[in-house]
Amino acid sequence: MPQTLSCGLIAAVLTLGPARANAACSIQIVAPVAFGNYNVFASNPTTAVGSFTVNKCTPAAPYVATFSAGSSGNVNARTMLSGANVLSYNLYSSAAYTSVLGGIGVGVSISGNGVASNGGTIVSIYGRILAGQDVAASATPYSDNVTITITF
Repeated sequence: MPQTLSCGLIAAVLTLGPARANAACSIQIVAPVAFGNYNVFASNPTTAVGSFTVNKCTPAAPYVATFSAGSSGNVNARTMLSGANVLSYNLYSSAAYTSVLGGIGVGVSISGNGVASNGGTIVSIYGRILAGQDVAASATPYSDNVTITITF
């Protein structure tokens, strides 16, 4: 029977940056990146998609979203932890998995425009755990917290 590990949620903690003059926007975390189980014998990466929503802005305002490194302290080498056990993963701007999310000199940020109408703009976050990691099974899920900072 294949060994699988429970990979907990990568929770996004939202931090709003400096407000733009005359702009009032709201942000909502819609879905964290939740990988589910990681099979150490799988030959393909484990992937998941999360998202956040930039809700109605008055007036419509451009924004930039940057992403912290999480517990690893390195945007290019993020890790989830379960006690002393470590599982490497990363977050990307698209399903091509070529641009690591970060910002301010390391990785890429996401920019866009908030909408002036109801409904908002949904922004996807793509997560990937590379296959072939020799990691220990654990009683608690592997998890990490990444802070998303939105600047209007």
